[in-house]
Amino acid sequence: MATVGALVRDYATQDSVALQLARVADVRFVDSAAALIQLAVERRVGALITELTDESGRSVAPMVMELLARAPSLPIVLYDILNRPAIDRLTEILVPGLRIEFVLRDAEPLGTTMRRALAAALPPSVAPVLLERFLPLAPTSLHVFLAVAALKAPSGRSLEHLAHWSGITRRTLARRLAAAGWQPPSAVLQTFRALDAVWLMTVDGRTARRVQELRDLGSPSSVGRLLRRYLGIAPLELRDVGGFAAALDIAAHAITGNHTIGPRHPSPRLQSRVDHV
Repeated sequence: MATVGALVRDYATQDSVALQLARVADVRFVDSAAALIQLAVERRVGALITELTDESGRSVAPMVMELLARAPSLPIVLYDILNRPAIDRLTEILVPGLRIEFVLRDAEPLGTTMRRALAAALPPSVAPVLLERFLPLAPTSLHVFLAVAALKAPSGRSLEHLAHWSGITRRTLARRLAAAGWQPPSAVLQTFRALDAVWLMTVDGRTARRVQELRDLGSPSSVGRLLRRYLGIAPLELRDVGGFAAALDIAAHAITGNHTIGPRHPSPRLQSRVDHV
């Protein structure tokens, strides 16, 4: 059985993690970020689990950056709650190109994601780019939902799930989006799914058929329909229109209802990470 390293501070949460992974992997708990890095560097684990903060209550972003430099192929599973204070930490931690997944503690099963991580089936996530692009365009009352949607849209979870995990009802979410001048919740969710598909095809080099299989989107034509409906482009047109950056601009115009937003490229910090992929 594979071994995973885990930096989880609360004993009750440790028990939960061990129970959920009992048939998936042996869990080696450590008491510091430095110890988790050591496990990774020595290649004694097949994946890592960490909360958003380390043993001192500080963000694990420096640890993740060191792991990116020293063990870039090792998958990382972030396991924590998601609220407004956590979002700032999350945006510091998530890195484009890193095999990293966020599992909502007490809401999602950890074992499913860990199996995928150990099988090297975690593709690079589009979530860091979505968070940087869309959070500044939204009022803070929408930040938790947008973070949950950016992280979980590719999973195929329903809008009811995402609204519940955001701590609001679907009706309240719709009112908040309308008040901000945004499209309805289903349009936001599907647009994020379309951007995830574009990311996988343009940045990760997947075919439309492979994206359909990876994201369980139904028939082979599902990816094309998703892109045409929510981005107005077909898979074969992606290169001609400008790839992922163009799709991101189209999405920002479409779902925020603000057609004065000009093309906006990722920040230098984010762009350097995207270029690293």
